[in-house]
Amino acid sequence: MRDNDDVLESVILLGINAYITKDTQAIGLLKAAVELSVSNEQSRVSHYYLGMTYLEKNDYIKASNHLMLGIVFAVEHSGIVPSDSEIYVSIATVEEHLNNWRTAKEYLNLAIASSPNNVAAWHNLGVLSYKYEDDLDLAINALRNADALASHDPLHLETVAAYLRDAGRLSEAEMTYSEVFNRGIETRWGYEGFVKTKILQGRFDNACEIALECVGRHPEFGECWKWAGIASMYIQDFHNSVNYMSEAAANGSLLIEYCQIYEGMKNSIAISDAAGQLRAYYLDFCDSD
Repeated sequence: MRDNDDVLESVILLGINAYITKDTQAIGLLKAAVELSVSNEQSRVSHYYLGMTYLEKNDYIKASNHLMLGIVFAVEHSGIVPSDSEIYVSIATVEEHLNNWRTAKEYLNLAIASSPNNVAAWHNLGVLSYKYEDDLDLAINALRNADALASHDPLHLETVAAYLRDAGRLSEAEMTYSEVFNRGIETRWGYEGFVKTKILQGRFDNACEIALECVGRHPEFGECWKWAGIASMYIQDFHNSVNYMSEAAANGSLLIEYCQIYEGMKNSIAISDAAGQLRAYYLDFCDSD
């Protein structure tokens, strides 16, 4: 009997590892684990990871079926055994993909009720609240709850700042980006958002400074170079703008946006020869995209 248990445990662990490494054998192994499972713990683990594998493959109906089955088996959360709260978050992800965002929100609330310290549940609740209900205040509250639980992760506050910027609440967006930067946990995406905010505020010199700081820290990130180029255009520094945009191209930043930017400049600003050359330099790239 012990030998059978050992074989099953090996199949489950192999299946989980295959899911993590995106091995094509994951589904076969985890299906076998589901069939062979005897205890509630084994069944929950097998169904959960099989559901997560289907989720990775965008097979949302099968993902939902197995995640729902996983929650049926009542066990204590430990080690590789997912908690109710974790499963609820996964089900919510599936439901959103199935365009059932209200149901997704219900599962996120269940996840939070089951475990108030579930960071992913709070973050996803904030995203859903803004994306589908346009409820910025609820989104901010949920995302700040996530940040309070995981203040080392800039994702939560950077998302708050981006939502505030998109809503036109620029002063609050600026303060939120500053909050992230003061912790020293900003990401390159945070730099990009901060630069966009400064440009929208008309503070072009400051935008350029932030973009160049990003370039210094993330020279491989094309978006940093792109925004340095854009910010430089706003302060009429066309020579450096060309150089920065060249670096953006070399580092893989999308170029189709530039064509639209240059068109806007041509229609609204007295364009110098340098700006005209800048647009011509990238026209081929824009057309090709």
